Amino acid sequence: MFEEMLSYEEFQDRFSTEKECMDYLYQAKWPLGFVCPECAHSHAYVITTRNHPLYECAYCHHQTSLTVDTILEGTRTDLRKWFIAFYLVSTPKSISALKLMDIIDVTCELPRT
Repeated sequence: MFEEMLSYEEFQDRFSTEKECMDYLYQAKWPLGFVCPECAHSHAYVITTRNHPLYECAYCHHQTSLTVDTILEGTRTDLRKWFIAFYLVSTPKSISALKLMDIIDVTCELPRT
């Protein structure tokens, strides 16, 4: 979706909110608008009682989300943190897991060596 690499500052500005990340995922997943993965119907109701919207097909009532069938499925981490992580690991300059964890302010158990 991007023709050229954005600088880190430009990237942070472009994806400065969770909504901007969700809008990007929506456009990437459904560039021509919602399509039900179950019946291919093109209209959905949006359920907004969760952190991320849930889309319910108006025809078959199948529910899906922006992160289903992606590497982000089931995550509880903010999409903004994931987007920054994706940006940083996709740049030519390498980044250690510890540095990445520090930048996006997450913790995880690393394998013992």
